Amino acid sequence: MLVAHRTPKVGIAVALTAALLAVNLSSGPFKTERDVTQVTGGFLPSESIDGNITKAPMAMWADQEYFSWTRGDFNVFAIGNGHHDELFYRVVGSVFSMHHRMTVLDAAGRKVAIVQKHIMALHTEYQIYRYWPNQPGQESTDTDDDGVPIYRWARVQKAAFAWTTEFYYNLYVGNELPNDSVLLAKGQMSWQGLTELKMDIKRPGAGQPIVGTIGKSSMFHLRGNVNWVIEVARGMDALGVLCLTLAAHQIHEEEEDARQSSHRSSHSSIRVHG
Repeated sequence: MLVAHRTPKVGIAVALTAALLAVNLSSGPFKTERDVTQVTGGFLPSESIDGNITKAPMAMWADQEYFSWTRGDFNVFAIGNGHHDELFYRVVGSVFSMHHRMTVLDAAGRKVAIVQKHIMALHTEYQIYRYWPNQPGQESTDTDDDGVPIYRWARVQKAAFAWTTEFYYNLYVGNELPNDSVLLAKGQMSWQGLTELKMDIKRPGAGQPIVGTIGKSSMFHLRGNVNWVIEVARGMDALGVLCLTLAAHQIHEEEEDARQSSHRSSHSSIRVHG
């Protein structure tokens, strides 16, 4: 179990929560049914955006309440897998981009990935790009904001018909996209899963173990008022899961904005005709 100290706000409710948490920690490692320390994702370096595979479980979280650049550029921190509550990535949004483009930079400020909306897609989806081909001969299909060529790496698509929210993560082979997904992010069958996009990450197929979670922390206890956390097992592409999360949260926000806009329009219509 990886633990980073929390510093709760002053208040009766928060103090009670902190006391209960202290009891849990004093009785031993805090366990949940989604303990990703006991499984492996089985990813190969060739399936990772930057070629890195986690050698131990880890958690990533943002310095805001949601993994969305619409609330401003933000930092992503990490603990575990050799990280000690430190800056891991920074996400920068392109405000004037029709594609809702998000650029991911590493801790040194180097651009490592781009996540952007696929405008012409039949279904809601985002494309993930990196800065070198996924195989010899792959042609660049786009450039970043500085005109540097970028190359298709993966697609994140929301399932059109599913009992819970589901996002599929497919890897490109050249510029072709096979039907087989390498990851599935599936909304948990809970109130948080249905309303707050808390999801489990697994390989597609029956009987596959949960190799990560997206949502409020369930296993790692983190500093400050951290709510939104990505947890991944060893043998995973941490950067890829971060990009999957960015796309899923952006799709979720767009749908929420559309619903609220529709709700406001219906109320305005009622007032006009009432």
